[in-house]
Amino acid sequence: MPRKPPPAGDVRYTVGDLIKTRRLARGLTQRELANVMGVGFTTVEQWEQGYCQPDLSMFMRLARVHGMPLSKYLSLLDNVEPEPWESRDRDAARAHRPRKKNVAAADT
Repeated sequence: MPRKPPPAGDVRYTVGDLIKTRRLARGLTQRELANVMGVGFTTVEQWEQGYCQPDLSMFMRLARVHGMPLSKYLSLLDNVEPEPWESRDRDAARAHRPRKKNVAAADT
């Protein structure tokens, strides 16, 4: 089930909600935004649904498409809550991190 965008006065956006809100404000479909960005429409769909996030070069393009400076666009992300997959990936990375061996204990 797709997430609903936050209420109009709420400044806490996920990256996907911000992209979708700005896209709709410009009157673009996902396919139209994808064509302008040079990506597949499923990429835009995945950004909006929170399955992945655009890299910095894509944020630069998004800011340009949405008619605002990159600094203004990125400032809208200052209050972004982490996407659910970010904490899951971080926890998985910690679980798979090799443990340091105690060299002093091994020498005795």
